[in-house]
Formats: sequence, structure tokens, C-alpha cells
Amino acid sequence: MSHNLALVLITNFDETDSYESVLQKLNLDTYKRTGQTTLSAATYDFFDNILWIGHYNRVLILVNGPLAFALQNTEASVTEKTLINVFPHSDIVSLNYGSTSTAYNYVVIQNGKKIRWKRGSQDGTTVDYGEELDIEKEITDEDIITPEDLEDLLNEEPEEDVKLRIEGMRGVRIVHTLFENYLPGLELWNISSDVVPMIEFTKK
Repeated sequence: MSHNLALVLITNFDETDSYESVLQKLNLDTYKRTGQTTLSAATYDFFDNILWIGHYNRVLILVNGPLAFALQNTEASVTEKTLINVFPHSDIVSLNYGSTSTAYNYVVIQNGKKIRWKRGSQDGTTVDYGEELDIEKEITDEDIITPEDLEDLLNEEPEEDVKLRIEGMRGVRIVHTLFENYLPGLELWNISSDVVPMIEFTKK
């Protein structure tokens, strides 16, 4: 079963603010409320014309491909500048993952400054911007693969290919860890339906 994740997490969300108001501030008011789902279902896949929005423990959750991808640049896009202007004192985190290719992206913006962006897959790292996050330093190869499985891989594949694969697996683990750190108590794709309702907005 494949998963395709593209979402943005924003801390310090004012939970009295309506979702329609948030979208208006972000110049996304062409999206209109059309339904409701769960966070687990919303993060299973993403679509350009649908935006799911919800919140958990004062973290705003926005599931939408174009929104997540707009933060994945060294130069700030118009969307990124708008997000920073609306949420100047928040962490803004973009997470992107495709399970079939093990492709991953993660971006962390703190207090208006992009401090980290990394992109890669099992074929290697293509973007390595900013300083390593603490969680990146904490995750070791042993956390990614057991010594026994590593030995089996080295018997089957060239060492350089194995290193690239482990680096790709590490990137995916970072995506999961960032999700769980910003949404403590939740596990990606393993969330009961009544924990985090997500409102569906469709672009009109």
C-alpha cells in the first residue's frame, strides 16, 4: 500500500480563529468548504485542488501539495512569505513523502527564517540546505537498520548503493519523527478517526 504525504504544520495557532479566516489571510479563499474527513485519511494522499485543514494542540495542519511544495526552495516564494507574515513567531514545517520511491522533503522555518531543507530518496540526497536538526544527529544507522539486515544488504548490493538506501531511509524516518514531534501522541497513518477531524476545502 503506497502513501503520498504533503502537508504543512504551523505552531502557535490561535484555535479561536476560523479556518475560513486562515485561508483568507493566506490568499487561499478560492478554496470552499466541501466536507470532512480524518487526519489519517487526509494524509494518505494529496490533490492540488483539495486542501484539508485541522488543528491539534495549537498546531495548524494544512494538507495540500502546492502549499507544501511552495516552501521547498532556497529563495522564499510568495506563498512562503505570506505564511511567515501571517505566522511570524511560529515554526512552519513542510513534510513531503512518497512511499513508492522513498522520496522525501522536509523544511523547517523558525521565526521567519528557513533553517533546514533536505530532499532526497534511496538514490541519494539532492538538497542539503542549512544546519542539521538535533533529531537528525540523534538518529543513527542502527536506528534505521539492524546489523543483521545491513550485513544481508551488503552481501547483495554494492556498499555505495547500501549507503544511499540507508540515507533515504533516514530521510523518511526524519519526516515521521518531525510529524510526531510537532503532533505529540499522534502517529502518521495510525490515528483513530475521532482524534483530529480535518475539514475539506475544494478549489472553486
